[in-house]
Amino acid sequence: MITLMVDDQALRRRLAGLAARSTRLAPVLDRVGRLMVARTDIRFRAARDPEGRPWRPSRRARRTGGLTLVHTGRLRRSIRHRVIGAGTAVRVGSTAVYAAVHQFGTATVPARPFLGVGAADRPAIAAVVAAALAEAAS
Repeated sequence: MITLMVDDQALRRRLAGLAARSTRLAPVLDRVGRLMVARTDIRFRAARDPEGRPWRPSRRARRTGGLTLVHTGRLRRSIRHRVIGAGTAVRVGSTAVYAAVHQFGTATVPARPFLGVGAADRPAIAAVVAAALAEAAS
């Protein structure tokens, strides 16, 4: 499984605030993980990286008019999330052995990042955390 770690201080502060109000972060992190899996699926459909930049079309996609990285859909369906660290973090990644080739590229395959937290994802994650804070406060 390939994994990207995102060190977002603002998000960490919000999570710390949630931790101060609640001892159970795992349900919130599970929601964040499900959100990121869904947003990654949207990236596959749009053929864009986490920052919204278009992927370079593959030869197959150009030839057939299909989508890049979605020939069989196996890579897209391999995206999973898991709450780790005794419920203190969430990992979003792919179980496909070839995922890293497409995420990072090689000498002959251009990188087409599909995992990661982009600027457009941050408000959605913050909304999940804010909703959890509101639930914890009530």
